[in-house]
Amino acid sequence: MAALAQLEAPDAVHHITITALAERWDATVVQTATPGQKEYMLILAPSMPPIALQKLAVSPQWEVRYLVAFHERTPWETRLHLSQDGNRYVRAMARATLEQVPALVSGE
Repeated sequence: MAALAQLEAPDAVHHITITALAERWDATVVQTATPGQKEYMLILAPSMPPIALQKLAVSPQWEVRYLVAFHERTPWETRLHLSQDGNRYVRAMARATLEQVPALVSGE
């Protein structure tokens, strides 16, 4: 993920690349990743695909799970799972965004 964070490319290229890589991520990849500031910014990128967010939701680092809970493209089921997270900040963010989703869906 560090190499992708440093890659200067359009969002569409990031999206396609991360989607392709995320499909092959397993628990070991997510558990051993140690993101830095650039990787955190990549997680927040609008081009981050939902499949990558789903896989990052099981990161051992609460900061990563918090950013996943915050991200607008995080799937509903993943947010629901994060709303029961062991970290209070992750839980709070997931619950707050779950409350906002119906408003976003209905266009309110």
